[in-house]
Amino acid sequence: MVRGASIAFGWELAALAEPTGLHPMLAGIVCSTTAMIVVSLVMQRIAPVPDYIVATMDAAARLKPSSATVTPAWKSM
Repeated sequence: MVRGASIAFGWELAALAEPTGLHPMLAGIVCSTTAMIVVSLVMQRIAPVPDYIVATMDAAARLKPSSATVTPAWKSM
């Protein structure tokens, strides 16, 4: 988010919207998304998800949904 905001601010400050035809917000979103994907891929190589977390997620995926109904607090007043 910081990367995207910085890019959008710099894009506007450098007056790149007119020559490139890209809105600063779009440039910020593209750069922010690219940075998130790159960092995520790098972190998967450096520090993969531990086996106990993968096992816990697999166990949670096998659980069946609850049949209980939830009443919103504002309806019970």
